[in-house]
Amino acid sequence: MAASSGCEEESTNDVSFRIIPNPAWRMELLKPIHTNYCRHLLFKASPVDFQEYDMSKMTFLHFALTTLDILQSIETLTQKENEDIVEFIYAHQLLNPPDAAGFLGSTTLQLKEQKNSFPIQWYTSHVTMTYAALVSLLTLRNNLGQLDRYKILQGVAYLQNKDGSFRAGPSCSESDMRFVYSAVCVCYILNDFSLIDVPKLLTYIRNSLVTVEFQN
Repeated sequence: MAASSGCEEESTNDVSFRIIPNPAWRMELLKPIHTNYCRHLLFKASPVDFQEYDMSKMTFLHFALTTLDILQSIETLTQKENEDIVEFIYAHQLLNPPDAAGFLGSTTLQLKEQKNSFPIQWYTSHVTMTYAALVSLLTLRNNLGQLDRYKILQGVAYLQNKDGSFRAGPSCSESDMRFVYSAVCVCYILNDFSLIDVPKLLTYIRNSLVTVEFQN
C-alpha cells in the first residue's frame, strides 16, 4: 500500500483503486443524540422492535450501556434506573442444572408454572450472554455480589470441547473463536481459570492462526 498526495492506493489482482478522504466525514460526534438513542433502547424501545432478537436481549443491553460509558454519559442513569437494570440482569442468572449455569439471553421461557418442564435446549444459558451480562454489571459499577461465581465457572467449563474450543451453550453445536473469547472473558472477570483446560485452549487458538502472504 502506498500513499500519494494524501490518498491511499491499493492493488488487488492487478486492479488498482484509490481511497480519497472526504472532509465531510470528519463530523463532530453528536454525543447527546447517541446518548438519547441508547437510553431509548434501554427504557423506551417497544418489545415488538426486539421480537426477532428476543433471545439476544442481553447483548443489546450490553452495547447500550457500554456506549453510554464510552460517551461518558453513564451518569445520565438515575440511581433508580441503575438499580432496575441491575435487577433485570440478575433475573437472567441461571444456576440449575449446573451444566447450564450462566446467564440467559432472555427470560421469555422463564415461566414459574412451566420453566421446569422445558427441554434443556430451550431453557439454558449462553456463554456470550453470560459475558454480556457480566460486562453490563461492571459498567453499572456493580460489585457482582449476587453472582454464584463457582456455578457460572462450572457452566463455562462444561462448554469446553475436547479440542480446547467452546460451544455457545450446552446443547449448541456452534463452536468458534467468538465463544472462546466470551469464555475467556468470563473467567478473567471472575478471576478464575482453574476449571477450564488452558493448555488445550491455547493450542486451539494457535492452531486457528492463519498466515497469508501478499505479493507486491
